[in-house]
Amino acid sequence: MRWTLETTIDIAAPPDRVWDILVDLPRYGAWNPLAARMEGPLEVGAVLDMTVRLGRHTRRQPADVFAVGPGHLLIWSGHSLKGLAVRGVRSQWLTPTPGGCRYTSREVFTGPLAGLTRRLLRSTLDAGLQEMAVALRDRAEAGARAAA
Repeated sequence: MRWTLETTIDIAAPPDRVWDILVDLPRYGAWNPLAARMEGPLEVGAVLDMTVRLGRHTRRQPADVFAVGPGHLLIWSGHSLKGLAVRGVRSQWLTPTPGGCRYTSREVFTGPLAGLTRRLLRSTLDAGLQEMAVALRDRAEAGARAAA
């Protein structure tokens, strides 16, 4: 089974400001409603230690870093049982726009338990991705206003 969640939001802040927030993993807990904690080197082949908020619950899981395109692209994969049960590959990218940038986050779930994950967590995960996008926008735009 395979299913996808995606969210996009326009941000009135320069892409480099948004990028700096996205790659500042130690501060995720201060602003990110979906990822309470992220630790580890943000480099291809590294394994991040993340704690994800799923509604009222938190879940600690590893995330394998697949791609880091400085200034515009992050791809990592969270998984259960080394990806044998379910794997979520999360791509986040920035596209410059007049007056700022567009942030897009897409997560593709695969594996034998992907269907169960969809039934149990789709609305929670979808809300989490949207809340994260809004929090990222708000943090970046507040920083842009403060810098102006």
